[in-house]
Amino acid sequence: MDNKKIKEYMIIITYAVLLYLIILNLHVVKDTWQILLTIFAPVTTGFIIAYILKGPYNFFRYKLFKISEKDKHIIQSVKSTMSLVLSYVIVICVVSIITILVVPQLWESIQKLLATVPSQIQVILTSLETYLKGIDNTVIASVDEQVYSQLEDAWMSIVNFVTAILTDMIPAVLNAIAAITSSITNTIFAVIFSIYFLAGKEKLSRQIRKVLYAFLPKAKVDKILYVSNVTNDAFTNFISGQITEAFILGILCFVGMLIFELPYAVLVSVIIGVTNIIPIFGPIFGAIPTTFIVLMDNPSDPMIAVWFIVFILVIQRIDADIIYPRVVGDSIGLPGVFVMLAIVIGSGFLGVAGMIIGVPLAAVIYKLLKESTEKRLATKKITVD
Repeated sequence: MDNKKIKEYMIIITYAVLLYLIILNLHVVKDTWQILLTIFAPVTTGFIIAYILKGPYNFFRYKLFKISEKDKHIIQSVKSTMSLVLSYVIVICVVSIITILVVPQLWESIQKLLATVPSQIQVILTSLETYLKGIDNTVIASVDEQVYSQLEDAWMSIVNFVTAILTDMIPAVLNAIAAITSSITNTIFAVIFSIYFLAGKEKLSRQIRKVLYAFLPKAKVDKILYVSNVTNDAFTNFISGQITEAFILGILCFVGMLIFELPYAVLVSVIIGVTNIIPIFGPIFGAIPTTFIVLMDNPSDPMIAVWFIVFILVIQRIDADIIYPRVVGDSIGLPGVFVMLAIVIGSGFLGVAGMIIGVPLAAVIYKLLKESTEKRLATKKITVD
């Protein structure tokens, strides 16, 4: 056996042992991962902000101002700075407009819902009481003592729960203040990091390529850069497509609810749009709470919830058949079973964020594995039907 084969087998054995150790200590890996995420949260968030702003920044830099190699260094610096400033100004303006238009109505809907829920729950309890009165009294008598005992236990549990909350209120308030302060600090650092990443992305990319080519074989570096490009394309296409699709679906839901005079149009549309960013399970996550919210507007008429479910199913069908193929299309390139697997695994590591980024990450792995498999089969001159 030649040295090349021995080296390949050693690499495979090493990866297998590492995978076995990771699976064996999955809880340790997960805890370590969570700690690292917390420590590097400002850097990670800054990178995400810069990645999102990369689109408008490139538009201003290369399309509007048309920076080229012929420009003098000072001109390039001025155009780059203007592109950077305009990118942040555009995003701030869009967020401000959405905040001004949506948040007041959203807050009004939430206040209305909170004010309505107690009375509507009372209506439900009254209806339940009326129903119970129609049941045979002998049946009620047989379970009366047991029900009373359960209610007493439940009441004591509530009293103990409230007592515990009041006891822990001061530490909880202090922890909340510390968490808010930490979040504000992390946000400020994240914005600063995003500016550095965005302003110096060409220089940073060039420096990384220099280091890679200096210490690794050219073929390896070319492969790394190819994988980076595939990853960038997968994430850019998927995330931009999902956000655009979610925005269109939210608008469609809002217009439809206004036409059919369904309650809480703004609140429901925001929930439906945001949850739709999550592939496959997003529509389910959005439909369940919004159906309850609509039902709370008039619980004595459950048909309104039924019509709302029909309405949601219709717009989801429109989304699946018309909007999604045109906006997202085949940007994922991943079979359905692998999409579900990516969502489940991603949610286990990063929660909701993992459900979103798990899909494009799995798409990258799937594409690279597919290309590698086809290349090896072609080398061996094997055709598999």
